[in-house]
Amino acid sequence: MQLPEASEQDSSMQPLLQEAARSYQAVSSPCPEIEVSPIVTPLAYTHLKKASKTWAEAFEADPVLRYIDNNRKQTPEVKDATQFIMFCVMLYWKSRKVALTVDEGSSFIFCTPPNFHEGLFERSIYWIAEMIGKIFAILTPRDERKRSAEVETKVRLAVARSLGDRVNRMLYIDALATEPKSQGWGYGGALLDSVGALGDVTNQAIWLKSTNEKNTGFYMSHGYVVVAEAIVGDDNPEWNGTPVVIKIVGIAFNKHH
Repeated sequence: MQLPEASEQDSSMQPLLQEAARSYQAVSSPCPEIEVSPIVTPLAYTHLKKASKTWAEAFEADPVLRYIDNNRKQTPEVKDATQFIMFCVMLYWKSRKVALTVDEGSSFIFCTPPNFHEGLFERSIYWIAEMIGKIFAILTPRDERKRSAEVETKVRLAVARSLGDRVNRMLYIDALATEPKSQGWGYGGALLDSVGALGDVTNQAIWLKSTNEKNTGFYMSHGYVVVAEAIVGDDNPEWNGTPVVIKIVGIAFNKHH
């Protein structure tokens, strides 16, 4: 597996990116005559525009996001705004997290290693992202901020109950998405297994939030188990839909094969 040139990567993330790619390559050696495995590479800055579009398409019908925005109509203008916001978020994430992709942003995964130490570059990106975040917060309707806070609080409590202090020593998958037209080709599974392989070699368990119950089977097929649930919208009289279930799923290292 070839990696992009070192100059394209953030120096603080380079060792983890290389380890994830090498580890996945070591555990995913299919017979060429039978099947070609998706090629996992580090996500480059040049992939972010495509990745942000992938996120907007993949999460368009996400139950938690539609709860937060109260099923706001996804007009072209809303989609463009969502894509721009996610581009900014990913620009920030790129300097702080393990970021991998298949097909240059058609499918991607972001993962936060525990005890990440920021350098000057990361702190600069954080300051810029914080300013952008404050602007977006001002523009976000009050009801959306309230529902977003509800989601954050209930997830935090569910994680505390199920994982406790162990969460501080675990890898966290921030986001995994594949554009709709590329789904079903094993891209997401390859990315999930690459982070699983990283967890194996670093002896770190992994956890994530599944905001769509339809994805539970996918995670379970890769060795993950549901450890807790958080339910939102169940005590909100202004919500006309059914309560939304967020599943906390995790996997121990050496369990993803």
